[in-house]
Amino acid sequence: MPRSPILVSRSLAGLTLGLLALGCSNDSPSDQELATPASQPTDQEPAFAAPEVLPDQVVVADPTKPIARMDDVEDFSEEVANRFVDFTYELKKRNFVKAADWVGEDFVGQALFTGLNDAAAELPLETAKHTHDIAAAPVVDKAGWLADIAAGLGPWENVEWIYFKVKGAEFESGRPLWGKVKFKITMLGTEPGGGPVSEVAWVWARVEKRRSQWTLTALEQISRSTTRRHAPLFTEVSTSTGLAHTGIRFGKPGNTLFAWQGAAGGDVNGDGLWDLYLPSELENFLYLARPDGTFRDEAEAWGVKRPGGGTGSLFLDFDNDGDQDLFCADEGWEGPNGDRQGNPLRLYVNEGDRFVERGAELGFSGILPAYTLTALDYDSDGWVDVFISNYGVQNKENNNDWLDATNGGKNVLLRNLGGKGFEDVAASAGVDDGRWTYAAAAADFDGDGDADLSVANDYGVNALLENLGDGTFVDRAEEWGIGDRGNGMGTMWGDFNSDGRLDLYIANMSSTAGNRILGRMQNKDADAVQGLLKMAGGNSIFVQSEDGSFARQDKQLGGVGASWAWCPLAFDMDLDGHLDIYCNSGYVTGDTAADT
Repeated sequence: MPRSPILVSRSLAGLTLGLLALGCSNDSPSDQELATPASQPTDQEPAFAAPEVLPDQVVVADPTKPIARMDDVEDFSEEVANRFVDFTYELKKRNFVKAADWVGEDFVGQALFTGLNDAAAELPLETAKHTHDIAAAPVVDKAGWLADIAAGLGPWENVEWIYFKVKGAEFESGRPLWGKVKFKITMLGTEPGGGPVSEVAWVWARVEKRRSQWTLTALEQISRSTTRRHAPLFTEVSTSTGLAHTGIRFGKPGNTLFAWQGAAGGDVNGDGLWDLYLPSELENFLYLARPDGTFRDEAEAWGVKRPGGGTGSLFLDFDNDGDQDLFCADEGWEGPNGDRQGNPLRLYVNEGDRFVERGAELGFSGILPAYTLTALDYDSDGWVDVFISNYGVQNKENNNDWLDATNGGKNVLLRNLGGKGFEDVAASAGVDDGRWTYAAAAADFDGDGDADLSVANDYGVNALLENLGDGTFVDRAEEWGIGDRGNGMGTMWGDFNSDGRLDLYIANMSSTAGNRILGRMQNKDADAVQGLLKMAGGNSIFVQSEDGSFARQDKQLGGVGASWAWCPLAFDMDLDGHLDIYCNSGYVTGDTAADT
């Protein structure tokens, strides 16, 4: 006999720091419904059992009386997100018995691995993408759903990552407390034979709070895809080459600063091999390359092991004597009593078999919240100059605005005085901006023979500094529509469409929670809301046109999805003549899997 569809619940919501900048609230008489005792779960809940007859299909229904308060909806969304982080932790371990605790006994939903098709679209690098027909995914109960995941993940050589990301949610008022959640499910790992595989499913899920825990009770697929390759593109060799090092967990003694540490690469000893410098709070590392492909830490012998600390680092032959000198930025500030906190800038001059720190003597010194160093010959005199991107001092003062912070450290442009030292010309050059600058990249984007600067700023708009050729710069970002308001954390130049003109890539923070919240705003067209949407919108690519103007590339073309993005890098990975993009991402991981 025919089986009827099962109806199960939907939306987008929440509250973030960005909304605090708007000072907005969403109080209305209907919002008080959440405060009633009926909204809270009780321990006297009915027993649940597997359905005797499975439906032909699963349709997760919308709440009929959705909770309206944004802060309550976002609180529940975060509860669900954190609850399912622990669920994916068990799936990653392939502990399917324990994972059953997250799935209701009365669960019905579509299997994630059964019914997948073999048809595939060929992608570059011998990669194949399968887009599956979700109608072919059978409806199963709890036991069948977990068994299906076990059958799908079981043969994998390694499960690297599984994540249920809450992309949207809406919750029903009253009791029982339940919601319709839009999940993006991502599973990454290695298939038998060593090939990497990515499984992605977009789903609607019904979750219900039972005995104070969010429980999965239904699942309806929206889309499903598989991307795989017969062999990995890269092989992890840190341990075998001598570069592996386990750092200190953030927040513990020895790793308490909010500033990040950046690596530098260059040929320190002139043997034709690429060496690496990595700063850290307690000690620094200088890995000299050896002909057999391994590295040896020689920081002590070369005089750079201590003092520990540093943010952006740069190898640069500032005195044109044929060897690489080492420039180290660091975070420093003045304490409440005028005492020095943090570390000053440091310049290690290469003496052939060791480095000697001579920063103060050569004018590369100062107590600054310096994050990134950028090399450029801005005045075209044959001596390389240094631009210092200064952030704000988080240990001392927070940003004074979420959309346009201006209380950061002023940026610095150090003019090279013929290899004899440096002088700060930022003010006269017009680049002493006081925004929270994270990074900068230099290139002659307009082809007039001098170096221009792209500057990425956190909490606001970025800068595009055109070099006028007379020792000064002018900011063209707003004029050319590429201010790109956001949490700018990285920038680079590259010809991404292979037309012979330099394009611009900006790395920003992408916030799923922010997009959930802003999606519920009634006044989405308001300037403040649009500004916040951009702040949460992620990375941007600006393509340069023939007339020298820039246009934002459509996100649908890809290359911009990097979550909490930091430093981007362009290189031709597959040697096909076109630039590819690598962008690292992530944030601090706390004491629990959900604390990130």
